[in-house]
Amino acid sequence: DDLEHILKELTRIVHPDGKVVLVNYLPAINNYLDIYQGRASKEWLELVDRNRSAENKHIYTKDEWYKLFDDAGMEVTEYIPTVNQLYAHIWNVGLRPFAGQILSMAQELSPERYAEIKESWVTTLATLMEPYLEDPLFADIQDGEEAEAIFVLKKKG
Repeated sequence: DDLEHILKELTRIVHPDGKVVLVNYLPAINNYLDIYQGRASKEWLELVDRNRSAENKHIYTKDEWYKLFDDAGMEVTEYIPTVNQLYAHIWNVGLRPFAGQILSMAQELSPERYAEIKESWVTTLATLMEPYLEDPLFADIQDGEEAEAIFVLKKKG
């Protein structure tokens, strides 16, 4: 939970010519629930959220992340927005309502069978999502609306 300590420790241990690559959430990650406020029941919202919005720790704006990195002795060499709000919405809702049941089923499987099913799920999901990755509706990320981004960092100086 001590993000400042963790960032300073990353600064301390990274090689002088090394890089730190972090994938961080931005405030838009939790906007997926906003569009349903007042339109969906409390039970529906809880089912879809499954406590994710409360568990998403350390969600800061792009500028706040830059300041945290600067205070820790690092500078951003590259900023790559990765997910827009619509894509994040689909990802956030996804199979979340079934997560508990899926995890219960997975615990009943042998490690081998679990690996087989997981590989099949990943293949199916990749096939299903591929068309969306190039569709501007899902792929275009407007500045300030990104839900997630990659920060490439190096030590200052």
